[in-house]
Amino acid sequence: MPIYVSIIGTLVLVYLSVFAYRLLHNIKAARRIGLPFLVYPISQNNIIWVLTSVPLRPWLRRTLPTRIWNRLTLVIYGWEFHEKRRPFDEYAAPQGDDRSFLLAGCGTLELWTADPVIASEVLQRTSDFKVPTITGLLLAQFGHNVFTTNGARWAKQRKVIASVINERISKTVFDATICQTTGMLDELLLTASEKERGFAESNVLFDMIKRGHNSCASRGRYGHKGCMESRFRETRARVHNDIY
Repeated sequence: MPIYVSIIGTLVLVYLSVFAYRLLHNIKAARRIGLPFLVYPISQNNIIWVLTSVPLRPWLRRTLPTRIWNRLTLVIYGWEFHEKRRPFDEYAAPQGDDRSFLLAGCGTLELWTADPVIASEVLQRTSDFKVPTITGLLLAQFGHNVFTTNGARWAKQRKVIASVINERISKTVFDATICQTTGMLDELLLTASEKERGFAESNVLFDMIKRGHNSCASRGRYGHKGCMESRFRETRARVHNDIY
């Protein structure tokens, strides 16, 4: 029995030593890069953590102390939608840069940036900044694309879509998206004003998004320039007076 315990203990020790090595290696790399960095003694890329941390987010937020939660949330997938610029202002800015920071954990060294110059550099150096394996595993269920591949396969995927996704088409679709979104918000605000509410709600939001998506696709593909019509545009003054 003691032999089996020793074997299990050795295997556990070797397993944990791998994570310890990655953590120390990432800390050293972060210091060498010179950007602000945060240290996490967990593997944020572990498949078990990725699958369990997201559904546990509400419970963790209610249970953990605020100080601990504010740090832990940065290794839970999708934190940027919830925290927005808070980590940059709270953790990165005191270290000398309020636009970028690194996450040094037991997984991969992650770069998070709101700097357009760095973002452009990252997009141009696809051989140095690769898509994580876990991302490819989760997003490539319906086939490979530019978001799930690296190297030669990524170059092939990029070549396939280059003819339909370029700067001209991207600008056209972006302008159309703004137009459609503005029209959708106008309709929601008009509904709120008619019901004398200070907020807007709708049971057909997905239908409105679908209509806007179809309009964007038509504009990008066929050059159609129509925007989502809204009664709000004709009664802007009345709505403004009702709300404010």
